[in-house]
Amino acid sequence: MVYGHEAVGQEVRSFYECHPFPAFDEQRFATRDDLATAARWFPRRLDRDLPTGIRLADVGCGTGRLAALLSLRDRSVTAVDFSSASLEHARRLKRALALDRVSYVRGDLFRLPLKHGRFDVVLCLGVLHHTADPRGGLEALARLLRPGGLLLVGLYNRYGRLAHRLRQWRVRGKGLPGDRAVLERRLLGQLPGQAQRMDDAGLDSWYHDQYLHPHERTVSLAELGRWISGAGLEPLGGFPEQRLLAGGQRPEPWQREPAPPPGGLRGLAVQAKWVLTLRGAGGYFVQAARLPQGNGTGDGR
Repeated sequence: MVYGHEAVGQEVRSFYECHPFPAFDEQRFATRDDLATAARWFPRRLDRDLPTGIRLADVGCGTGRLAALLSLRDRSVTAVDFSSASLEHARRLKRALALDRVSYVRGDLFRLPLKHGRFDVVLCLGVLHHTADPRGGLEALARLLRPGGLLLVGLYNRYGRLAHRLRQWRVRGKGLPGDRAVLERRLLGQLPGQAQRMDDAGLDSWYHDQYLHPHERTVSLAELGRWISGAGLEPLGGFPEQRLLAGGQRPEPWQREPAPPPGGLRGLAVQAKWVLTLRGAGGYFVQAARLPQGNGTGDGR
């Protein structure tokens, strides 16, 4: 995929042609129920809480498991990726499970083959931080939304990823080999049981994506807040929770009234906490935003 700068786009595209992500053992998915059984907590939460009967776009879908899962409950899902190798995995899964409500399309984030104003929900999880122009990518995603539509983006936080940066240095600088035993012992020691939840294919693709990726950047909450505002969106909540103090009922981000833009002193305090609490997740977080009613380019229907 060409992400603004040709060199970055070609390098990232080549990487994912060699290392489709997230890889998985296709034999594990003999039935549709296996998709839900194998899903981790966040995909299950999305499937539980996102409305049915909607049009949903998954931009940067990779090998397509999330899109497949979300299509099982009466959602029309269009999943886009730039990697032919990743999409081949996705299409084999679609054929094997006879999934009729998900379509997989090859496309570029900055030249998406999708109609503007068409989608109720747009997901872009773990993609923007591998582009040369993440702000421009977010603006392209916003154009896909219907008025009132929800955008969820997953990114690496500048502070929350500090510990992972150190682990990357250990791998790249000290040349640690990428075999399963080394990953379990040296890299996943702070995450009890995580390696056991991955098959060999998944562990290998995770290792390359997290430790040997040719291009990644991080973003602060204040910077992301400016991108959201510039795209004409209202910030909502996120995962993890962006409150300093827990307590009380926690509504889902897509059920909330607009929140203050992420950033400021509150954002700095939250991110200081994330240095420790997001160590295991590699500093990854998800931010929700909404296109206000009355905005947009039409509903595309």
